[in-house]
Amino acid sequence: MSSNGQILATGLVIGGNVILNFNTITALDTLYLTITAFNGIPYMVAIPVVATTGPYVSLTSNVINDAGGNANQLADYNEIIDVDLMLENFGQGDAVGVGLTVTTTCPYVTINSSSLNKVNIQSGNAAGITNAFNYTVAAFVPDNTPAVFDIVLTDSAGTVWSTSITHLLKAPMLQVYSITVSDPTGNNNGILEPGETADVTIKTNNKGHSATTASTATLATSSPYLTINNTSYNTGVVQSLSDVDATFNVSLASNIQIGSTFDMQFNIDANPYSDNKTFNMVAGEILENFEYGNFTTYPWLNNGSHPWTITNSGTFQGAYSARSATIADGDTSDLAITVNVYNNDSISFYMLISSEMGWDFLSFYIDGTLIDSYSGVYGWAYKSYPITLGQHTLTWAYIKDEVCCTGGQDLAMLDNIQFPPSTMVTSAKDFSSINSVTVYPNPAQDELTIITKDFKNVEVKLFAMDGKLVYSAANIISDVYKMPLNDISQGMYYLQIKADNKFYNSKIIKR
Repeated sequence: MSSNGQILATGLVIGGNVILNFNTITALDTLYLTITAFNGIPYMVAIPVVATTGPYVSLTSNVINDAGGNANQLADYNEIIDVDLMLENFGQGDAVGVGLTVTTTCPYVTINSSSLNKVNIQSGNAAGITNAFNYTVAAFVPDNTPAVFDIVLTDSAGTVWSTSITHLLKAPMLQVYSITVSDPTGNNNGILEPGETADVTIKTNNKGHSATTASTATLATSSPYLTINNTSYNTGVVQSLSDVDATFNVSLASNIQIGSTFDMQFNIDANPYSDNKTFNMVAGEILENFEYGNFTTYPWLNNGSHPWTITNSGTFQGAYSARSATIADGDTSDLAITVNVYNNDSISFYMLISSEMGWDFLSFYIDGTLIDSYSGVYGWAYKSYPITLGQHTLTWAYIKDEVCCTGGQDLAMLDNIQFPPSTMVTSAKDFSSINSVTVYPNPAQDELTIITKDFKNVEVKLFAMDGKLVYSAANIISDVYKMPLNDISQGMYYLQIKADNKFYNSKIIKR
């Protein structure tokens, strides 16, 4: 037996009976009896404490009447609510002229009036008060906000009974959460490519428990390379716990560099409820397929004691793939890269493993956490894993056990690594020096300085990340060459320098 959270008495049921002893109750109250047993469902009941003489009035139920709103018997935002009360007299005498006053401290409701009608309730009977009080819910209220109404009942003899009721105020709660690209007139790969026109669909969820008013979505951008062909979309009424789509037709300029970022600023408004989200997108597909025959397309971390190599044997697709180094028992050959992910997405790749089953593994890590590992002899297989917004280091490691033995070809291979569409690969270092060739600044804006000491007849080429040649110069005899970049679009490029039949490669960022 308890009261107001305090245990008054406990007892053990013997033969179906129990006696609970507790101090005399000196005030009107409600006691709570709980009966439990091992592996049984608890039984709980409220026991009102009433006076041995005179009336005792208690509130037994209340009903929300929102006929002037959406008539769902819930207190929704911007509604006027009438509340009906049911009172019951548990006492030994009649309650005459029972009236009420209502107050609240909730900042999202305004009590407009309470009933002036008074009711008589005979002992053991109940009486209802229709439209006992009336209140208005604010136009803006956080969903499921509790509004506590304190009710004081008073009869003609001055006897006072206090109680309270709680109404949960319902409202919309909009949350923008995803974007998809439909480009059937382009290459239909779900990625906005340079020169493509496509539809982008942005999803918004109403997590709240009330429908919105009519809503409108808008899309804007700060990028000079993106044209939004319809900047607004009528999203209408968004029902509670439901999604709504907003579709916009957009065009991406053909001269934007693959790998460059551009923004889409989305807003949905159902006054006074709204949400917004900026999607940082990447032009084109960021794919590492090793088709340049080296690791310079992206800033790979591959300078450990057992670096991965490029191979043209047993490739997945195209001429080249990456393969692990030939290592001894207990050694590791790892390949890593750091990426900056702008939206929750996924990282995918094709892998081949030919190793001693259960002992030698290709392991994939994100930020040092093992995501998956593969062992045995298996052909090329597609793998995809979720990756979250933010900066992450991705590592592929071929690991041999310390004991002995080999299996298969004793290697691992990678190809077609698909970085998330909303990802910018971490830029190259600010200063790049390769043996006796120096390139600076990097990133560069107006021009790039190339110093080739002791070399003659130098040839330089600048490629876009899709392999397109955007600049070339040959027969350079000066030790210092200034490459003009004024006519080159912002983005990431691949610089190739040929001197004395040797090649020097570097990745360049044009601001």
